[in-house]
Amino acid sequence: MPLSETIRRKISLIEEVINFPTSLLSHKNYHWENLSMVPYSDLTGAVSSLVQKGKKVVIITGFYVPVGDPPATETDGPPGALALAKGLRYLGMEVSLFSDEYSLSALKAGLKILDLPEKEVPILCFPLEHSDRDHTSRTMNEENQPFDFSQSKARGLLRVDTERHSSPHPKGRGLVLSKYQSSISIRFAQDFFNSLWGQGLTHLIYIERVGPNHTLESFIAQERQGKPPLKEFETILPPPIRNRCFSSRLEDITRFTAKTHFLLELAGRLDLPVESIGIGDRGNEIGAGKIPWEVFKQNSSTNREAVFCSRVRTDTLISCGISNWGGYALLAGVALAKGRLDVLEKVTPEQEGTVLDYLVRHGPAVDGITCKPDHSVDGIEFDDYMKVIERIKEIAFK
Repeated sequence: MPLSETIRRKISLIEEVINFPTSLLSHKNYHWENLSMVPYSDLTGAVSSLVQKGKKVVIITGFYVPVGDPPATETDGPPGALALAKGLRYLGMEVSLFSDEYSLSALKAGLKILDLPEKEVPILCFPLEHSDRDHTSRTMNEENQPFDFSQSKARGLLRVDTERHSSPHPKGRGLVLSKYQSSISIRFAQDFFNSLWGQGLTHLIYIERVGPNHTLESFIAQERQGKPPLKEFETILPPPIRNRCFSSRLEDITRFTAKTHFLLELAGRLDLPVESIGIGDRGNEIGAGKIPWEVFKQNSSTNREAVFCSRVRTDTLISCGISNWGGYALLAGVALAKGRLDVLEKVTPEQEGTVLDYLVRHGPAVDGITCKPDHSVDGIEFDDYMKVIERIKEIAFK
């Protein structure tokens, strides 16, 4: 079912709102770090994909903050995933939620407060691999400058994984395997696609899910105009810190992150008819691999983004200032296309505030910027955060 021009215009306006929230122009904590991603964002394409083919969907989320007080998953990701899961379920799609042990409790708390039984929306747990517990994390220094990872001192602190790589998949989904790990994850992903949950799957949706950064192979394989800036890449991203999961503070959180991107990469290798959507706000999330590495380099004054940007691409990418907004935007677009705006009537400040509060207290969950169990998302107080979601609804109902 092709989208009408009226619906396309509304979706385009919604996409503009989640990327350029005018209500936050003067907000001291708003980061605007998604701007380099905007030209690659395709909310309309993501909506069209779900409307035309969406029957069985898995939504993957969870971005762990080990330095949080307490250590917990972010408040960005689970709320958007839960709202999207509830809405798509209401629209008749079969939906499951996916994460790892560090975010599972937050999703379970969310289903409880939304009164959604796990029989209707199953929560699946991707196993963690702990073979790199000796890996030393690196973060920004006190002057907010990135560590020079290419120096021998940094190299000595970072364990080098001996990798073996498959040939790049046409969609950029080639599996990147480590000599020391991945057998558990590969086996789990294979078992998933052979299970009742994986059979007949039409969509994988990643929302605020950290993905591994680049390898030399993934960097070379990216679509770009001109030659890849190989020298810059090798200087900024030496082998010891490739194929790692980093936070925006350059904390290496690989050992806290299950390899859920293997679902996407294995689906590509097996040529399964599964379409993928990535939702992110900084570039270290799964989906950002659609953007050439040098775009992040050119838009970074400290090379931070060039270190943490994810190599994992999805069929479509939704850029937004806060990833939760992308989840609500996607739901609004699908509701518009299906003529089911009644789904959005259930999204209210009262409900969303209750869900966020419950996640924070019972997940637990912490704000990814303040690292505290605050009633906020990415450093934005709830009322200001909610204004964007209200604006999405306003455009849809207009």
